[in-house]
Amino acid sequence: MKKIYMLINLIPLGLFYLWDCVLGIGINPVRPVIVLGFLFLDILLSESMKDYLLSGLILFASSVIGVIINTTCYYYTVSSDFETPIVGAFIAIVYAIGLAVFICIGAIIVHFIKKKSVDEKEDDMELFF
Repeated sequence: MKKIYMLINLIPLGLFYLWDCVLGIGINPVRPVIVLGFLFLDILLSESMKDYLLSGLILFASSVIGVIINTTCYYYTVSSDFETPIVGAFIAIVYAIGLAVFICIGAIIVHFIKKKSVDEKEDDMELFF
């Protein structure tokens, strides 16, 4: 179970597909909140910076691919005009930039949390020697 939590970051991809292609739900304001919730979960569950960055990369790819699937389903089922791919690409770019910024902020938080825990372990070791 050490690294299995990284697969949780694939849930946005499945949710985007389920909501868009299967259920036909359009734009939903809950999506960014779900993605940020998974990012917060990554901050809490990561054991090292490497784990956090890998899980952040999985979440990043899952979210951007989910937006592309959303745009494709919308294009083929609802509106096949020429603006749909442009708007979908814009939304994918917004997701990508926003998620990259939040992953960087989370990396700073994880760095200080892990540094604090390492310092506390070193202080505990000094008590024994």
